[in-house]
Amino acid sequence: MISKIIKLITGVLILIILSVLLLTNSFVKKICCASEYSTLYSPNNNYYLKIYRYKPFYMVMPGSSGDAPGYIQLYNKNNILMQEKEVEMVQMVDDIRWSKNQVDIKFIASWELPD
Repeated sequence: MISKIIKLITGVLILIILSVLLLTNSFVKKICCASEYSTLYSPNNNYYLKIYRYKPFYMVMPGSSGDAPGYIQLYNKNNILMQEKEVEMVQMVDDIRWSKNQVDIKFIASWELPD
C-alpha cells in the first residue's frame, strides 16, 4: 500500500516538474499560452508590430490583463517576421516612435528598418 502511494506521489512530482520545464520554454509558451493583444502599424503601413500576451495560469483582477508578460514582433508589409522580443508587461508597449529607418519602443527595443 505504501509503495503505491510513493509511486503515485513520484508520478505527480515528475508531471509537475515536466510541466514547469515546458511552460518556462518560450517556444512552448508561444504555442500553448499566447494570444494576440494588439497590432500597431507604422505611419506608412510598411511595417507593423504584433503584441502577444501570455495567458495567466491564475486568477487576475478585472482590468489587469495588460499586466501580463508577453512578446512583441516586428513584421514588414509582406508579413515577414523581422524582429522579436519578450516583454515583462504588454502594457509597457505604448510609446512607439516610427522613423524612416527605425522603430523605437521606449524602454523595450530599438530596431533598424531596411530601406
